[in-house]
Amino acid sequence: MGVCARTPVRASVRFGSRSKVREPMTDSLRIAKQIFADALELPADKRLAFIKRSAHGDEDLERRVLDLLKAHEEAGTFLGTPTHHPREQSPPSEPGSVAPEPPQQDVEPQSSGESTIGHYHIRRRIGEGHYGEVFEAEQTAPIRRRVAIKVLKRGVDTNQTLARFHAERQAIATLDHPNLCRFLDAGQTADGRPYFVMDLVRGPNIREYCDSNRLSIHDRVQLLIDACRGVDHAHRTGLVHRDLKPSNILVEVRDDHAVPQVIDFGIARALTGPITSTAPGTIHGQMMGTPGYMSPEQVAGQMDIDPRSDVYSLGCVLFELLTGSTPIPRADLVRMPIGEMQQAVRDSAFTPPSEVLESSGSALQTIARRRGVDSRRLPNLVRGELDWICEKALARDKTDRYANAGELADDLQRWLDGRSVTARPRHMIGAKARRFFRQQRTRLRRGIMIAAALVLIFALLAGFIPGIPGVPQFMERSMEHYASGRRIGLPEGAWVNGIRVNRVGGKYGLVGGGRENRAASDFSMVGGGAGNIAAGHGSAVGGGKYNVAEGVSAVVAGGQMNIIRGPVATIAGGDQNQVTSGYGTVGGGQKNRVTGRHATISGGLENRVFDQNGSIGGGYQNRIGNDDAETVQADAATIGGGIKNLALWRQATVGGGYVNNALSDWTTVAGGAGNQSGSGDRFVGSAATVGGGQKNKATGTNSAIPGGGWNEASGEGSLAAGTRARATHDGSFTWSDLTAEDEPPVTSDAPNSFTARARGGFRFLTSLTDGPRLKPGQGGWSSLLAAEHLTPSQSTEPIDILGGIRHLEIRRYRFAAEQGGRDHLAPTAEQFHQVFGLGSPDGQVLNTDLDGVALLAIQQLLDRIKEQQVQIEQLNQRIKAIEARSADK
Repeated sequence: MGVCARTPVRASVRFGSRSKVREPMTDSLRIAKQIFADALELPADKRLAFIKRSAHGDEDLERRVLDLLKAHEEAGTFLGTPTHHPREQSPPSEPGSVAPEPPQQDVEPQSSGESTIGHYHIRRRIGEGHYGEVFEAEQTAPIRRRVAIKVLKRGVDTNQTLARFHAERQAIATLDHPNLCRFLDAGQTADGRPYFVMDLVRGPNIREYCDSNRLSIHDRVQLLIDACRGVDHAHRTGLVHRDLKPSNILVEVRDDHAVPQVIDFGIARALTGPITSTAPGTIHGQMMGTPGYMSPEQVAGQMDIDPRSDVYSLGCVLFELLTGSTPIPRADLVRMPIGEMQQAVRDSAFTPPSEVLESSGSALQTIARRRGVDSRRLPNLVRGELDWICEKALARDKTDRYANAGELADDLQRWLDGRSVTARPRHMIGAKARRFFRQQRTRLRRGIMIAAALVLIFALLAGFIPGIPGVPQFMERSMEHYASGRRIGLPEGAWVNGIRVNRVGGKYGLVGGGRENRAASDFSMVGGGAGNIAAGHGSAVGGGKYNVAEGVSAVVAGGQMNIIRGPVATIAGGDQNQVTSGYGTVGGGQKNRVTGRHATISGGLENRVFDQNGSIGGGYQNRIGNDDAETVQADAATIGGGIKNLALWRQATVGGGYVNNALSDWTTVAGGAGNQSGSGDRFVGSAATVGGGQKNKATGTNSAIPGGGWNEASGEGSLAAGTRARATHDGSFTWSDLTAEDEPPVTSDAPNSFTARARGGFRFLTSLTDGPRLKPGQGGWSSLLAAEHLTPSQSTEPIDILGGIRHLEIRRYRFAAEQGGRDHLAPTAEQFHQVFGLGSPDGQVLNTDLDGVALLAIQQLLDRIKEQQVQIEQLNQRIKAIEARSADK
């Protein structure tokens, strides 16, 4: 029983009565049994709500689980509650029995009878085991914080339980690791009962956390790696946990980072002797742990429990995180008698997680949804190395397992990093041969001695046997028979050469050499190497090691651990490449994967093509299509190379670069870094183009960004160029010069508009040299040109500008195509040409003409003003003269 806060809490072992007639294991029943087993871990008052949530509205599934739960409650537990007096010494368990725990009771606030323990104020009870209770408490001095306290129960303080409680307390006090619940304090209550204090961990168990957050396979493996690191620390400290399961691995979120915490060292065992001088050992034949997670040696009640037992339990947790169920369904185990359960764990054959998923039927949809992946992709994600890691961790013979949790974590980390793992498939012929040699060691010694004697005799006779009449001809005929495959144990036409248990299982098969190779189907061939399998009709493996060609006419030329499961597919070489569809091709590289028909990956590392006719030239972690798509969506998409580029929809293209995305039909990103064409929807943003640059986004249909940086073209048919230009309206063209990060972007303000900013000025040429220009600092266009660009007009008659202006009809009007309804004041272009003869008859008038008319009108006005001023001056003089004459009279 752990001291960290967790829900649900249940006894380590619980059994129900077993029905004599078993129901067929359908998909629905398998899911029902899984939910039933999970519900047993919860307090009684929380089971119904959990079942309703897990059934997702499936009334038949909910009813089936409730029937299982009702039958379990009516039957009662197999062991029940101990009948001895609580103060008496607990008698040793009989061989084959399970260390008993009382049935789980509903958790209620404060059942300890005390409101405070030392500096800790009890708030509520959060768990209960067979000898301890766990409370959430608040520390009041010297600091204030929430903690968890485990206290020995009243009435169970026998010598054995006291010793085990002290052993658990001492064990936890020696541990110091970020993935282990931290020990804080210890002491005794007022009535002399021991207690210890630890961090209060708030969070669900690892299975619930992964399912509720729909974590991917990679994220699940990463969480388990962290948990393995904590368990490995305990191993190196000298402790074996012995009860590792999802409910003893809690996940707490700290600063948006999930941190698994391993708890409950209640039945931990010291590797080098008792943790304390009074710590009780495990009685031979006593089973300690939880069904479904106990190793075969735990189930058998053996004494030599070591870290490899915890490795088995962690393998069960890994298996459950991958498939949703334990290697042997817990719902089956808890209903079995102990003897039958021991036999099931001891004799059951290992089924790889990928095969469990493939045989899940309709349940696979739910399992895949909880892992955020398409159901068709999930088995392939697990197949291969994760199968091998699980098989090694769950080996029945503990000598075949990882030596400790650290080795398991290291191999899982290799899988995450894309490196080769140390685990190898034990179903390979070599592994079976090694196991056979171990089991038949004595007989083999005798056989080797006899074989050695025969070789010696043959060597002595070899000097004169060929001289016996007829012997050379017999040997020649034997070799001919051998070469044609006509010998006992080989199919018709099959041929095997080389050494070390090469096998042919089909007609006209061929193994050219090497070791542990298999040509398992008709017309299949393995050229050499080690551990290669040609399993498809007419398939071939040229060489290398651990390559598999399962599809019809599939070919693996070489490399290692390459797998083909589609017909007429090819892998030229490399390491850990996969083709799971027909006519797919991988040229080489490492961990590349093709699942679309007629798709191709030329090379590189960890590239993926999920849809048909796709092509990746190379690079690293480039992807075509989506691994959780229900239908084909990225048909004929192309990625030339680069790093982490994505082509998501039909005929999308990424030429190369880094983290570029083509996210709609017919979209293109030529290169650069962090660019995006398309919106993620198939049609919205289709045919968008980004030529290059960095962090450009063309999300409008038929939009374009030729290059530059941080540009956005979201309007349909829009274009953005330069730096930090935004064409957000349909048909808009926005251009921006180099803009500092703290300056706002240049953004279009209307459809079909041209918006530009160039602090160096604008120049529009109407010929090679002519055209209006706008210089930096000017507020308007310059219409005047240098004299060298002008030719005088042949018509030099003076123009009566003022008279012409008098005849112009100047009126208010609005542009028919202009939105917003703004008023303007001017004559029409046609009337302007008719009055002044400037421009063209079709109404094309330049600003230069308008400026010239205005200037000439001003000149004529000035001339008339001067003439009038002279006339006024003359009149003033005449007036003065008249006034002078009048004064003289």
